[in-house]
Amino acid sequence: MARDLPERDERQSTVTTETSRQHSDKTGLLHRRGYLKLAAAAAATAGLAGQGSAASDDSDVVTLDPGERRVVRLDDGETFENVIFDQRAAGAAATIVADGTNWTIRNVAFRGEFGHRGRALGVADTGGGTSRIENVYMGDGVEAGIGDRRHPQFGIWVSPEHAGHIDFDRIYVEGAHDNAFYASAPGSNANGRRGTVRFRNCYAKDNWVAGFRLSRGVVDNCVAVNTPAGRDGRPLWVWNTDEHDGRVEVYDSDFVAGDYPYAMDIGRDGGRCEIYVEGTQWRGEKRHHPGADVRYVDGGGNGTNATDRVPEGCPTSVDEVFAGSNTITAAYDHTIELAGQFGYRLEVDGEIVPASASRRYLSRGEAYGDDWAEWWLSGSEDARTTWHYTGEITSLDVSPYDGATDVRSITIDGESVDPSRFDDRPARNTLEIAGQCRYRVEVDGEIEPAADHARWLTEGEAYGDDWAEWWLSGSADARTAWEFTGEITSLELTDYAGETAVRTLAVNGEELDRAAYVPDREHTLELAGQCRYRIDVDGEIEPAADHARWLTEGEAYGDDWAEWWLSGSEDARTVWEVTGEVTSLDVSPYDGRTDVRTLSIDGEPVDPARFD
Repeated sequence: MARDLPERDERQSTVTTETSRQHSDKTGLLHRRGYLKLAAAAAATAGLAGQGSAASDDSDVVTLDPGERRVVRLDDGETFENVIFDQRAAGAAATIVADGTNWTIRNVAFRGEFGHRGRALGVADTGGGTSRIENVYMGDGVEAGIGDRRHPQFGIWVSPEHAGHIDFDRIYVEGAHDNAFYASAPGSNANGRRGTVRFRNCYAKDNWVAGFRLSRGVVDNCVAVNTPAGRDGRPLWVWNTDEHDGRVEVYDSDFVAGDYPYAMDIGRDGGRCEIYVEGTQWRGEKRHHPGADVRYVDGGGNGTNATDRVPEGCPTSVDEVFAGSNTITAAYDHTIELAGQFGYRLEVDGEIVPASASRRYLSRGEAYGDDWAEWWLSGSEDARTTWHYTGEITSLDVSPYDGATDVRSITIDGESVDPSRFDDRPARNTLEIAGQCRYRVEVDGEIEPAADHARWLTEGEAYGDDWAEWWLSGSADARTAWEFTGEITSLELTDYAGETAVRTLAVNGEELDRAAYVPDREHTLELAGQCRYRIDVDGEIEPAADHARWLTEGEAYGDDWAEWWLSGSEDARTVWEVTGEVTSLDVSPYDGRTDVRTLSIDGEPVDPARFD
């Protein structure tokens, strides 16, 4: 039910997120708060990335603490490889930043949801060489309730400073909120340095805005799909090379739009776009943007019969990145094997993956997820599946398959078990919401509408196994009730038709603290003239997009403060985005003069004396 964002100019969008440190001393390649412990993080990861290759035969597991942002940086000629980032703790996220030239990232897996507003990879070959990223798994998605609808951005970002070539091979990205493979800026931005990319054997699933987004380069044997389980975006979005020559070539790929209207979205307003397509299938519309000068070359072998497939060699799990490595086997505590004729559903309080021998038959999202597996056995002599998992089994349900239930064996770590020992049905809870708002709720069990509300709510649109997302109009009857098992892991309330007015928010009849679930309102504070100033807030503060490149975090601002000056020139102006309230604002002379031309919050003039 999520709608895509309108088209936007990358010249505006790139400034606040990433700018190469090579070209600006003011802002690092990843520009967000939340990694003030960068020095400690860099020290902790010393030895993981170094001159040449820091490889070992086994993988290193880097476990992040709750709320931790781990940032690893690569420069010229460095290799980062054979690492699992375990970011399953709440609010944990790992990010790899690579610029310089001729660097390599390979054999890397992100276990658990990404818990930060920014991206997982921010890269550029700034020296005109060739860099490489290969065999990377980023398929566990993002943590809900962080930032706005575009956050967490997740995915891979190629910054405008990219001047060389990057090969991307066998990379799996699922659930990014701001493009899975975001590589259009070097070719379409005014400041783009015309670097190229080549995507081979890569897979993008349920990524918002776009799966593959580029303006100069090649997409070869890649797949991008939308499914009912996730957010929809353009599987392929080719951007104009407004400022530079260049084109995109697509070979032997599949693009499945699902409910999104465009499988291939070619061009945008105001420029030239050139694309060559050969041996490629799509489901959904192939749109030539009416506002662009599109030059489309059909190389033959194309059609509208796309399939959802993972290219050979592209990992679909943490395990597959390190197939054959004893380190990965050791990363899972237990093994369960099932044989016979029956259907089953298995849930754990850790993580579960199919064993290598079973993996080719089992698709992530269809047969298993992070903490569940659901499959069937036909009753043949070879009807057997094996799973590796961490933690404990919380439920195991056996049901008939093709009219029969014949359990030949169920073993855990080689010992036979009776499935009835797991038949502890979880208690059901009721969540009631009334008033005027939009909301999204996620649970660590299952959720469905109460009987009286089910006729208004469609599975896949308003709710899934462990989530519900809906709205209330504010009328006297505007109310929904949900029945769920487990615990609520995320609950976010936002405005509907410009207003958030919650009459009821209760679990099992007990009211929740509404303030804990309604996000702080964002404000804009603008100053112009000639003065020095210091601002303190009880929420967070950061520069607006157009001003971020001049303001360095830690020098001009922090989480809840900003301190800067204005020269008095005609353009002397700064704009800050604030959550919460301004608690103090001090203005003092700059260069012997205090001349405040503008001081406003949300467009309304204010007197600084009110904060004395």
